Amino acid sequence: VMAGCVNYSTQLNDIQASRAEGVDVDQFLWRAQWQGQEVDLYPINLEDQTVFANREGVIIRFNGWEVFQVIFPELEFDTIFNFLEGELIVSGSYAYRMDCSAWEVQEQGTSLRHNRQCTSDQTSSDNYLIVNDRGETVEIHQLISEDSGYLNLRKL
Repeated sequence: VMAGCVNYSTQLNDIQASRAEGVDVDQFLWRAQWQGQEVDLYPINLEDQTVFANREGVIIRFNGWEVFQVIFPELEFDTIFNFLEGELIVSGSYAYRMDCSAWEVQEQGTSLRHNRQCTSDQTSSDNYLIVNDRGETVEIHQLISEDSGYLNLRKL
């Protein structure tokens, strides 16, 4: 986790410094909506994941299909999601297990919407990703927990 923080700080500083050099980095902004809060985040592309982060310490890690860690320091929330074949195990601030369907794809205008349903004894969720016609993920919608609801990440 420390190495991630170092990479995050260095890359975020570089992105923000590039504003002074006349580079428009607004294209890199994403907005997370969760538990009545909205925060703007910068995506940091690593070898096997994208980390969405900001200076306030919010970190959302995404593996290309699912969010697998959510940290909101202000809410004292830190949860890790482990996706296995057909199931999801969550640990941290919340702990539970869900069974998940395979991803289904449907056209949505020029974009593709990838849907996946996960269920447990207590709840079910309809998670989705929207991928534009250039193959870029532009929206991520995923249940974080029954108590805290859905996290929505959208490219601005």
